[in-house]
Amino acid sequence: MNAIAARVAATGNPIARTVVNALALAVFATFATGMMAPAHSAGTADAPERTLRTLVIPKVRADFSRAAPGWRGAAFIAAAAGLGVAAGANDLELSQHISANRSSASQHVAAAVRPLGNQVVLAGGVLAWGAAWASRRDGLYTAVQRADLSIAAAAICTYGIKQAVGRYRPEDSPNDTDVYSPFSSHDSFPSGHSTLAFAAAAALDRETSSRWVPAIAYPLAGLVGWSRLYERKHWPSDVVAGAAIGFGVAWKTEDVLRPRVNKAAGTTGARLEFDALDGSLAAVRLRW
Repeated sequence: MNAIAARVAATGNPIARTVVNALALAVFATFATGMMAPAHSAGTADAPERTLRTLVIPKVRADFSRAAPGWRGAAFIAAAAGLGVAAGANDLELSQHISANRSSASQHVAAAVRPLGNQVVLAGGVLAWGAAWASRRDGLYTAVQRADLSIAAAAICTYGIKQAVGRYRPEDSPNDTDVYSPFSSHDSFPSGHSTLAFAAAAALDRETSSRWVPAIAYPLAGLVGWSRLYERKHWPSDVVAGAAIGFGVAWKTEDVLRPRVNKAAGTTGARLEFDALDGSLAAVRLRW
């Protein structure tokens, strides 16, 4: 698919690019729903009613007592912050070095992976949601919901930071990396493409058991980040921050949406429940 997209990008035909993007997101949606399908999902016992209510209201439970970062989370934040500071100190030099080494092949690769950080993830997530609902398999539908909500949480975080920071992109300020205009149209920091790509990789990693899924998803996400540098759409620190937010927020959201079940000991902390598939009415409950 990437090879086809590269050839299409070289032609400059917008209709052809649209067709290839549609095929790519269809492949992504099929891949996501197929890899998340639980082994026990066959049969009729795991078949929710297909109504509009069950389509639009998630059947997930959020345990916010698991939102606090442990030592692994703290280590990840410290490492990401250190890498971001190091990248920020060398943004201009790194950006010039990456964009200077240009070739026809690298341009095709950058054009081919670019949709993996926006259209394919966003539209593919919507298609996967609908496909899982139509499959009438409750376990699969819940898994896709967790993945989509994790990606959405990362995207919302990045969007909010973008608006608040207002950093100029390399194409707007080619020789100065420290130009900011908060709450303006400038939105370089952090990279939204990198956020979505790494959030999708983390969500697929958490929701699938195949070892080769992360071996493919994370390198592809890395290529998306590289493409944003190669095309001078972002500074290196933008990409580092986007990747960290995408991975970290999606991973932690997956934790929150996978509450521990211990009926004997009870549950501590805040827990928000969306219940659309059981009973006749949808319910939203906040419990302690």
